[in-house]
Amino acid sequence: MDQPAPSLLSSSFLSQLISQKLNHSNYLTWKRQIVPFIKSHRLYGHIDGTTPAPPKYIHREVKKTVVEDQAAGTPAGSEIRFEYDTLTENNP
Repeated sequence: MDQPAPSLLSSSFLSQLISQKLNHSNYLTWKRQIVPFIKSHRLYGHIDGTTPAPPKYIHREVKKTVVEDQAAGTPAGSEIRFEYDTLTENNP
């Protein structure tokens, strides 16, 4: 198994492993506990910057498809759009 089960990353499980909550005076003790945990889950690269962040936006090609109602020969849903447009014109 390459990655840990998602339940292992829960905050309740983490609080059982880490005895110190970070405060203004215990950074080194806290760091000695949290860094091995983060490394064991292969997440440390996201903290130290060696793992690049994913792109902010995913660019993909979107194709517009018109599905026609076989019985009427009109785009499916055109009646619904007409009804919606009629309702919204009267109620802004």
